[in-house]
Amino acid sequence: MHVVVLCYGEQVKSLPALLFSLNAQLRACDYCVVVSQGNDCVSTCALFGVELVCSAPPFHGFSAGYNRDLGASHLYTVYGKGDVLFLDGDCIPSPDLLRHHRSVLAASEPVLACGLRVNVDVAGKKTPDRRLGHPSTKSRLFVPGTDRLILDQKQLLRHSVAWSCNMSANVKALDLIRVSNTATGSVSGRLLHSMFDGKWGGEDTGFALAGYR
Repeated sequence: MHVVVLCYGEQVKSLPALLFSLNAQLRACDYCVVVSQGNDCVSTCALFGVELVCSAPPFHGFSAGYNRDLGASHLYTVYGKGDVLFLDGDCIPSPDLLRHHRSVLAASEPVLACGLRVNVDVAGKKTPDRRLGHPSTKSRLFVPGTDRLILDQKQLLRHSVAWSCNMSANVKALDLIRVSNTATGSVSGRLLHSMFDGKWGGEDTGFALAGYR
């Protein structure tokens, strides 16, 4: 599995805990890269023996899609094809996260997998993923301890399914998404459509919709 971690700003504080948890779950055939637009992550990545890719997007504005692609492209070029897991720098993996993503992505069909997120404030108080309590998604999309197969495009369009802070796809899905994005005007080979470069939000939903289509 290829793991791409985006790390910016305040997320740097969470990176050691993230990489500590991640290293305990990585197998010999797994590869991880941290993508950052500064040098704040250099020492932490060196400490944990994780590759760092420094990004300098050729545009102004929101660059999460571009940077995720940069990390995925690096791993693809250096290590070959592999399932990809995207994490944000403040998304510390639960102890079973990688195993769970692997088990879902092992399906014979193209698969995208999206996990829940628990938010923790500065006082240590935990707040469950807000999709668990929202009227339009409660019990319809995410149920703790249960994997759900979501085939409703309307839910994708509401931006309530694919959150790229904890999202993965297997090789079959990735191959199809690259073809789909290129056919719809994206920079060739991109996983997250280049139409979102410099524009905030929607790039993860676009990723999921490309896979869905």
